[in-house]
Amino acid sequence: MSDKPRDLPTGYKIASPAALVAMLSFFMPWVLVSCGNQPLASFSGWDLTVGTTVTTFRGESPVDGSPILFIALLAGLGVFVLMFFSMKTGKITKLDGWGLVSLGVISLLTIIVVILSRFQEVSESSQGAARVEYQYGFWGVVLGYAAVILGGVINIMSERDVKSAIKNEHLG
Repeated sequence: MSDKPRDLPTGYKIASPAALVAMLSFFMPWVLVSCGNQPLASFSGWDLTVGTTVTTFRGESPVDGSPILFIALLAGLGVFVLMFFSMKTGKITKLDGWGLVSLGVISLLTIIVVILSRFQEVSESSQGAARVEYQYGFWGVVLGYAAVILGGVINIMSERDVKSAIKNEHLG
């Protein structure tokens, strides 16, 4: 395998664009909080990570960030680091599959646990008056990391196929 992108393992052909989508979606709107049909606030992944202020009828109110959500951004960079090393070595290793799966699973679990728990509190504190709607940025990150996991599974299967072919070559 050469260093050309077309020789990239199939798993990375799926995972790297998916990681890029997830990273870009991180900066798009994730959550819209509304009361009835009146939108109150919209938050991007960046807003939810570093914190922001919201202007309501009561005035400005700070919204604390959850820095652990940086994992979702850093995992995308991790996919590109793994891809770089795969291109450099020219072969698929266990790290190419399990690394992608791990990055995707850790990101998804972090996002889902933090966001669901945080906005469940909003619904409960407003006694159901506030409605939380997950927007395209959130779904872009979720689908992006689901595709990263798929790319990892494909790399795991590719690595097994290569090992199986080498075994059969030595036996035959």
